[in-house]
Amino acid sequence: MRLKRLSLSVVILSIAATSFSFGQTRFRSGIFLHHSTGACIWGPNGGQISVPAEIAKYNLLHSFLASDSVTMAETWWPSGNNNEWANWHTIFDNGDSSNDIRPFLASYPVIMIKSCFPSSSMSGIGSSADSLDPTIKSVANYKWHWRSLVSVMKGRPKNFFVIWTNAPLVAGATNASEAALSNAFCRWAKDTLAVGLDPSVGPFPKNIFVFDFFHLLAGVDGMLPLQLATNSTDSHPNAAATALVAPQLAKQVFDAALAYEALTDLLPIQFASFIVQKYGTNSIQLTWTTVSEINNYGFYVQVSPNEKDWANVGELVHGHGTTLTPQEYSVTLPVADGSRWVRLMQVDLDGTRTLYDPQLIQMGPPAQFALEQNYPNPFNPSTTIRYGLRARSNVRLTMFNSVGQEVATLVNEIQEEGYHDLQFNGSRLASGVYFYRIQAGDYLATKKLLLMK
Repeated sequence: MRLKRLSLSVVILSIAATSFSFGQTRFRSGIFLHHSTGACIWGPNGGQISVPAEIAKYNLLHSFLASDSVTMAETWWPSGNNNEWANWHTIFDNGDSSNDIRPFLASYPVIMIKSCFPSSSMSGIGSSADSLDPTIKSVANYKWHWRSLVSVMKGRPKNFFVIWTNAPLVAGATNASEAALSNAFCRWAKDTLAVGLDPSVGPFPKNIFVFDFFHLLAGVDGMLPLQLATNSTDSHPNAAATALVAPQLAKQVFDAALAYEALTDLLPIQFASFIVQKYGTNSIQLTWTTVSEINNYGFYVQVSPNEKDWANVGELVHGHGTTLTPQEYSVTLPVADGSRWVRLMQVDLDGTRTLYDPQLIQMGPPAQFALEQNYPNPFNPSTTIRYGLRARSNVRLTMFNSVGQEVATLVNEIQEEGYHDLQFNGSRLASGVYFYRIQAGDYLATKKLLLMK
């Protein structure tokens, strides 16, 4: 499945619609989000080699000047000292209010993330039941985390993502079992998932690249050789490791990003405009114009409440095959109250599908009072609770434990009609089942949520 950005901002209008132009996205500037191991590889790390220097060489080799140049910035992120896979899973599900990745997604076409060497302290093969505790460092949980990351990333074709495999540990900080488990997981990430052989993910998205950091450094025993480490008990890579990895990083990452950039130029549809407008009370009208089409079977409109779980809305909008004549399409679809994401999925005559960048729409106010299920659920430590108010109301939203004791008052005030999102942080609570209850006027509702630390 190919992915492509629609370069526009969607605005819902009551009377008139606004059209937007589409432009080719260039994947030449990025941000590296890392902690200490990433800082070592960024360099120069006490040596002469660094990632910025290697990027400069890459530009020189390809004669890239000015706006054609590739660039990469870097920063310590997420905040704190935890950048393991469970944390990245929560971040990409927008479940960590203190680490919102969306500003990076909006500012940089290329996003590179990694986990530091604590992720290689693995506990076992594990099973699907491990997902009840996302922090368990099993192969099963790591695969679950990565599959979730891939699912979110493939829905954001305006970005090109780079994911590093694990950082290996020195012998003085691990054992043979942990090293073998980390080796097995990283082999799966590069040799199964990234080549489209994972049965859960299927074809690997073109806007994601797996950088196999683990196997650039690890020995045959799955451990970090002492000559590439800070010392016998400190697994941070040294200057020799930086000199080994930095050139490969610059080349592999930007070769892959530019290949994706070239791919987006070869997609079967060239768009001229895209219009979204409110139609009636609970419907939207989408109108888009193509400049040209190649083997275009048609389009599906897809809607999601969370930019992750997508569903087709309405029937296939049939295309015009191959044509150089501009074509206009229009469809009116029901959309529930509140915030929703909408995107186009284009289908070729041979069945190949191309996803276009999702856009946020807002419908409202709600037709009735409603309390929605929190997301994500289970969560650790943050989750979003959304509720809708049909009219201005005195709202009381409270949290109870499993024996009915009130543990928190989240809202106790008069609020205006519309949809309200509340970020709840359960870091001070113990793991377990909790209930949240809303009372707004005569409306009363309760839902269950699960905190798993």
